[in-house]
Amino acid sequence: MLEAMEIAVVMLPVVLVAGMLVRLVARGQAQVLLCMECELCMGACPLCAKRGEAFPGPKGILAAAKTGKVEAAIAAGALDCTSCGACTRVCPRGLAPQVEVERWRAAAEREGTRGAARGPA
Repeated sequence: MLEAMEIAVVMLPVVLVAGMLVRLVARGQAQVLLCMECELCMGACPLCAKRGEAFPGPKGILAAAKTGKVEAAIAAGALDCTSCGACTRVCPRGLAPQVEVERWRAAAEREGTRGAARGPA
């Protein structure tokens, strides 16, 4: 028979993942969980081609949305995404990282920060 502590240790990852799923779905961000990290988007992104690893790229944008590290992605230039949709066109799952960027821009504009910037700096 499992003791209470053993059950807690076994169940904690499940509870954390379930909590993240509920939070992301509630915010309309369920797509971030579907990324299979194939990196096709990174090869299609014109800013990734231009800036290389200095730009987080579509994969980095989805990862930031998933992990809550949005400020770090913005500091790395995520808001410079042109929303061209090249990443979405090659994504096997049809994910749209630019939707996350548009959400971040809107939030930044509401807060009066750098959200109005569009296009490569």
